[in-house]
Amino acid sequence: MRVLILGGGIGGLTAALSPHAAGIECVVAGSAVGLRPFGGVINLQPHAVRELPELGPGDGLAEIGVPTGFQTRTDRFGGTILALPRGRTSRSAGSR
Repeated sequence: MRVLILGGGIGGLTAALSPHAAGIECVVAGSAVGLRPFGGVINLQPHAVRELPELGPGDGLAEIGVPTGFQTRTDRFGGTILALPRGRTSRSAGSR
C-alpha cells in the first residue's frame, strides 16, 4: 500500500510519520523546490508536543525547542492587551 500526502509543509510531513511508522510507504508532494530556513516561528500546541515523541522527532524537539511561558496579545503599537501563562509554568499544566 502507498499513501499520497499532498502538502509538504509541517502538517503534511507530520501526517506522513504515522503511516510510515506502521510500515506504509508514504509519498509527500508539495510545491516547494526544496527545504530551506524561512526565519519564522513554529508554535506547537501541547497536544502536538505530546504526540511527536510517538512519531519520532520528540528528542530533537526537546534539544532545539524553546518552551512557551506566556501567550501574549498586543495592540498595533506593541502594547500588551493580554498575557496568559502557558506551558509548564502555568497553573493548569499539572491538570492535563
